[in-house]
This record gives sequence, structure tokens and C-alpha cells, in this order.
Amino acid sequence: MRPFKNIDEQINILIDRGLLIEDYNKAKRYLIHNNYYNVVNMYSKLFQEKENLYIKGTTFEEIKALHIFDTEIKNLLMKYIIIAEKHFKSIFAYHFAKKYHNKPFAYLDTSNYSNSNPLALTQTLSYISKKVNEQIRSKKENSIKHHFSNHKDVPIWVIVNDLTLGNIIRLYKFIDNKTRNEIAKELSDILDTNIHQKINLEPNYLDKILDNVLNVRNCVAHNNKLLKYKCNNNIKFIPALYGSLEIDSKSSRQTPFHVFIALKCFLPTEDYALLHNSILKRTINMSKKLNDSSMNLVLESYGFPLSWHKNVSKIPQK
Repeated sequence: MRPFKNIDEQINILIDRGLLIEDYNKAKRYLIHNNYYNVVNMYSKLFQEKENLYIKGTTFEEIKALHIFDTEIKNLLMKYIIIAEKHFKSIFAYHFAKKYHNKPFAYLDTSNYSNSNPLALTQTLSYISKKVNEQIRSKKENSIKHHFSNHKDVPIWVIVNDLTLGNIIRLYKFIDNKTRNEIAKELSDILDTNIHQKINLEPNYLDKILDNVLNVRNCVAHNNKLLKYKCNNNIKFIPALYGSLEIDSKSSRQTPFHVFIALKCFLPTEDYALLHNSILKRTINMSKKLNDSSMNLVLESYGFPLSWHKNVSKIPQK
């Protein structure tokens, strides 16, 4: 086992590695309150010349600033991913119900889906069935229990709020192509309000985007580091999504930045403007605490283009 070191010993190790501590007591309190491992081990490597040696002039305040910045970006993305999730669930439920409104518990009927991955489909429907039964048997009143008691059915628009984003993403992958395309058209219309250009989003593209959104959501929900995070899918390059930004079409699109951009497909104009402007504000504030070289390393670690905060402007809010 690694021997325990008290906070003073930990800070002295940082000093020995070349880190400048401008306010010892302030640094001590911050590390006690935020966990030495979560701050130093996760965020200081960006400022190291080599292992256990900091770039000359690096201060503890810079590492602290990066830790705070990552926390702020995570909180913003979580907030707006939840909003995007709400819209996607609502759109999915509407189009599913439009097709299968005459069938009780239609979302549990395997014949309403493709059989491309029967094991994954069965697992998903089993989870949903369990969720419905738990609420029906619950001693507390709830919307699912109410609908079952009064109508002997629980419609998709009722159960959808109790399902995870992962559940809905899998159902979207399994439903028939016509419904998939109708949902994709709804999302294309949302995207149009954000980029003022008509792009017909393909369901297969949305599958990968949704998976990446879920990746980031889970990363943030478990309070993991978003810095240098990599999503599962290298999504298709759609130039119109990036506006005037110079993006290398051959570079990876598996980073948090590309999820941030892809949220244009799910967030109405006002919501996306708030997200964009909030991230821009925090990035500008962060840039005031670092030199240009370090700031570009930070941006690169999230997948943002270099000097992104200097090349974009606020989106007007209605």
C-alpha cells in the first residue's frame, strides 16, 4: 500500500516538483476540500514538462483554474444534455404513439421493432417492463399506476419520463425506418433553427451522435474528468454544423467539443444560445488565467479549435 501523506507533505512534494504555491494556506484548504487526487492527479499533467516535473513558472492557481473550468463545463453540458434528452424523448414518444396508438403496451411488443439485435432489444424491453411493473405495484400514487388502473394501458408518452436516455436511444435504433426518418426530420428542423440551413439528418448519423451524447452524460454523471475525454464514435463531418470555424475534416470528432456542437440538433435556438454563450464566457475567463500556449493546450484537450474563444462571438438571444 502507498503510505498516507498529510496535506503538508503532499504540498511539499508539489513544491519539490517545481510547482509554485503563491498562497500556501489557500492551496491547503482547496486540496482538503476537493481531494488531492481529483485536483492534482487529474489536472496537473497538462502543466508538466515531464513526469513529476512542472513547466517552469507553473502555479497551483493554474491547476486549480483548470479543475474549476472542467467542473463548470461538465455542469453546463449536463444541464443542457438533460434539456436535449427531454426534447428527444418527447419527439420519440409522439411519433411512436402516432404509429402504434391502437396497441396497448405497444413499446413492449417485439414485433414493432427490427430483429437486428434481438439480445439487446430483449434486454431493453425487459428493463422497461420491470420499470412499469414496479410503478404499478408501488404503494405511492404515480402516473403509470393511474393510467393502468383507469385504462389498462400505460402509453409511451407516460412511461417515457421514467426511461433512461440509453433506453430511448436503443428503442430509436430498433424502430421501423419510417418512424426513424420522421424523428430525424423533426431534429433536422431543430438544427435548421440553429444554423439557418436545411440539413437532412440521417438516422444512422443520429444513432452515433446520440451514443456520444450519452457517453458525455455518463462521464459527467459519474464526476469523471471531461478533459481529454473521448467518445465512442467518430461522427460524420457536416461542415454546416461548424459555421465559419476552420475544422479539419480528417481530424477526430469524438471529443466533448463535437458533442457540444451536435447539441444543435436537439436544443431549440434559445437553449443552444444559452449553452454556447455560457461556455464562451467561461472559456474567456479561463484564458485570462493562462498564457496563450497553455490555453490552446486546454482547448485542444476538449477538442475545441485553437483560439476558439477569440474566433466566435455570442449568439444573440431573443
